[in-house]
Amino acid sequence: MSELHRVLKPAGRLLIIDICHPDDQNRLGMLLAKFWEAAGDILRDLGELLDRFGFEYSEDEIGGSGSLHLFVATKTTGKLPSND
Repeated sequence: MSELHRVLKPAGRLLIIDICHPDDQNRLGMLLAKFWEAAGDILRDLGELLDRFGFEYSEDEIGGSGSLHLFVATKTTGKLPSND
């Protein structure tokens, strides 16, 4: 994430499509997310990661019964976290 933050221009945008657990925890969406986990995908809280690295972002469920999410992140001028 720090490398993405570094190479983006100020106010630059980053688009990420990721598999996540559906917000409403519906059965089909949860099954799809579990399928991706079983296939080796690591499901993480991408919003928390974007916050931590100084991005402002929006998140929308765009398919897969809520398991497919679109993140649109904008680089802010805040400091990045240290590597401690």
